[in-house]
Amino acid sequence: MKHFTKALLITIIVISANLFANPIIIFHINEIIPDSASFTIEIINNKYSPIDSLNGWYLTSLSDTAYFKDNLSTDDTFLVFTQDSLKKPLSLNSENDIITLWNSDNYQVGSISYGKVKGSNIGIPKAG
Repeated sequence: MKHFTKALLITIIVISANLFANPIIIFHINEIIPDSASFTIEIINNKYSPIDSLNGWYLTSLSDTAYFKDNLSTDDTFLVFTQDSLKKPLSLNSENDIITLWNSDNYQVGSISYGKVKGSNIGIPKAG
């Protein structure tokens, strides 16, 4: 019985550790390609909590906010958007910014940063 209890305890610890180490990502900004005039952003439409509609959803940068156009398709796993997907262009700093995705309930769904900002995910090398 003593060995069974130890084995059970070890199994519970291993399972718990894996749950915390590998959480299920519900929404995720997968990639962003910024420049001074535009951007391309890719969002994973996760099967565990799919995005049925982007109506009322919006993006923010450090200096601007822009809402998605109504009735954009969310049928694919990888959703790719540009400035044309927004009701008005989103102003971005091409060297450093934080892009945040918000749902229609004003809940932060995901974000990605680049350049020299606190907690940046991506470093952009200088030319030359």
